This record gives sequence, structure tokens and C-alpha cells, in this order.
Amino acid sequence: MGGSGAASTQITAGLGGFVVLFGLAVVCFFLFRSMNNRLRGVRYREEQEAQQREESKGADGSTPEPGSH
Repeated sequence: MGGSGAASTQITAGLGGFVVLFGLAVVCFFLFRSMNNRLRGVRYREEQEAQQREESKGADGSTPEPGSH
């Protein structure tokens, strides 16, 4: 089995494997960047809504009773 033949028994991914792996890395980079932007937008909207709730609560002058939502 382990003869001294001239044929190489070493198997590698080669250029095709590298291209596929590099492509996946590029796609993941853009995917993660997009996800970060979307999460940042959600956080910004939540902060804006909380600020509007605080302003509206202060504008009407009444404070809600505990337990009522």
C-alpha cells in the first residue's frame, strides 16, 4: 500500500477549496455587517419610543397608577 510509486497520494482542497472558503468569508462579512446595522436601528427605535413615552407622560401631568398599563 505505501509503495514508492511516483503518484502522489496527498489530497488537498486546492484552488477550488480556497475560492469557496474565501467566498464564504466575504458573504459572512457582509451578512454580519448588515445584521449590526439592523440591530443598531432597532436599538435606536426603542430609545426613541421610550423618550416619546416619557415626554407624553410628563406632558399630561398625570402619573399612571402602579399595576395599570
